[in-house]
Amino acid sequence: MANLTVNEFTEMLQNTKPCKGLARIQESVSCQGIQVCKEKFEFPKHDVLIVRSQWTKTQGGYSIRVNNYYAAKRHFLQIPMDNLKQCKTVIDILKTEGEYQLWTGHHVKVN
Repeated sequence: MANLTVNEFTEMLQNTKPCKGLARIQESVSCQGIQVCKEKFEFPKHDVLIVRSQWTKTQGGYSIRVNNYYAAKRHFLQIPMDNLKQCKTVIDILKTEGEYQLWTGHHVKVN
């Protein structure tokens, strides 16, 4: 893999099983690979995405991204989660209760 160009490396990550066929999105500052949108949920105040980050052919993780969370320089809040199931639990709570406090202390209200 050391001989891959940046484009070849990006294409390889995009073609991994968790990312294949998903739309690539703007990477967060901390990402060292690519990020794709696994699922998007539209709420009155914010769009919330389940994001798959892929760093190597076999390593990656999931995050919750809240678009338009910040009005300043960073226009989204992205918080890593342990797994896809945990991301879906957050979305279910947002659907039923309209708000959720992430493990970082950020409070997200979507209605």
